[in-house]
Amino acid sequence: MPGAAANAQEKTAQKMQWNALLEYSSSFAMHYLLCLLCGVAFAVMEFCVKPKTDDIEFSTLDPTIAKTFKPHELVGNGSCLFIAAGVPLLVITGYCVYGRKMLKKHKKTDAEKVHPIFSLWHTSLLALCAALTLNGALTCFLKLVIANPRPDFISRCQPVVTRQDDRFSLSDCTQTDIYTLYDGLRSTPSGHSSFALAGLGYLYMWQTRFICGNKSRHLWSPLLIVLVMLSRVVDHKHRWSDLVYGGLVGLASLGFAWTQIVRPQLTLADSWQLPRPVTQA
Repeated sequence: MPGAAANAQEKTAQKMQWNALLEYSSSFAMHYLLCLLCGVAFAVMEFCVKPKTDDIEFSTLDPTIAKTFKPHELVGNGSCLFIAAGVPLLVITGYCVYGRKMLKKHKKTDAEKVHPIFSLWHTSLLALCAALTLNGALTCFLKLVIANPRPDFISRCQPVVTRQDDRFSLSDCTQTDIYTLYDGLRSTPSGHSSFALAGLGYLYMWQTRFICGNKSRHLWSPLLIVLVMLSRVVDHKHRWSDLVYGGLVGLASLGFAWTQIVRPQLTLADSWQLPRPVTQA
């Protein structure tokens, strides 16, 4: 029957599309694993591991850690994650779904197993995920190992000054909120700076690479990075050096994700072809 034959052909086509998608996705297996491992490492170090506290000593006369503790931040942790991850996700998805006419022209080849727009969207978000999770793992690891006091550490510690000696340790702190106290030892590098640069820096590179038009209109991304970084100094959470170190970590994570995931997909960049899926040898 014609109807049965049409249904059979449709099922066969769907099966072929599904197999092609699986084959395409399998070529990114190592990248998926990288994102998973770095994401888990980031979560464990952020919420389950305390900074190095051995031999932590400080002076109440040290002006570099005597700033006032501000419980209400200009850019909180949740806002920072949205700026670093949510904004690039929305912008990239918006261009791939609703702004295709603004994407640089490309040619579809027979080698592509999935739609080129899907390939661009998938590859772009996978690289973004790799940049952010790797950045999170590196940033948290350095914070825990360095254990540098924040500019508002004395205000967090709340030591009772009852002796002539100006040298104090964590045992002299009266702070009852352990998270607030230990978070005061996570100054270097700045997590807000590293995440903002890894996420928005990636978005800026993506827009200048794939979007038609004047590149200067994408400068809002680096401008937002600077504003996020400056907010950490205003909130007494970091020194200028912390912002620089955090920016370097974010830049390194961004560079790794771009060169290992995005750039291999741009072998035909001269013709501005959209990324092609990696094929296994």
